Amino acid sequence: MGKEVNYEDKDSQEYVRSISPTKFEEYCKTILEGMAEEKHYQDFQIIHNTKMEAHDGTYQIDVFASCKVFGTDIKVLCECKQYSHPIGRAIVSTLSDKLYQLGCHKGIIMATSDFQSGAIRYAKEHGIALVKVYDYRLEYVSHSGGQAVQEKKDPFYQAEKMMPPYRAECYYPDKDEPVVVFPTKKMMRHIYSEMNRMIKEQWGYEVPDFLEKLFTEE
Repeated sequence: MGKEVNYEDKDSQEYVRSISPTKFEEYCKTILEGMAEEKHYQDFQIIHNTKMEAHDGTYQIDVFASCKVFGTDIKVLCECKQYSHPIGRAIVSTLSDKLYQLGCHKGIIMATSDFQSGAIRYAKEHGIALVKVYDYRLEYVSHSGGQAVQEKKDPFYQAEKMMPPYRAECYYPDKDEPVVVFPTKKMMRHIYSEMNRMIKEQWGYEVPDFLEKLFTEE
């Protein structure tokens, strides 16, 4: 009888809170790049750790992005918060003021914590997106011994290794519930395709259609 295994969900925020602020900002930049690619934004550009001038002084910006919508340049500011306590309304309000001072159009806060209800409400009213960043870890364990199993030829283990170490969900102003935005659907389609290829090679059959739809439907 073969070894019985399961995938134990190990989602947390321990990892994303432990990395350096610079590394976390770089992760946030990667998430925004993935979101922009998914939406097919035109002339998308993004910069990490820059400064912008306004009439009242100089602002340090964690991540600045721009793209074209209907031929108009849209400027986006992203602030990255490695917090262990929930983000309050004041932080969202400060970003809203910064958007006005710098003449930017959209604001995003990416955080390693939850958002207070007042922060979510204010963000919705002012068109600011709130993104919660998690660790992404799936630990492959054995029911019998509880020891980690690392099988190089196992398609599910290899698919897990292709996943990024973090994921993100976004509180969009026009949505009632947060939406998973990273890994993107394009990334998941690639991982699914590779997993399906390995399953065919190792075990000689294809993944059922319902799994394909889970990973690939728009």
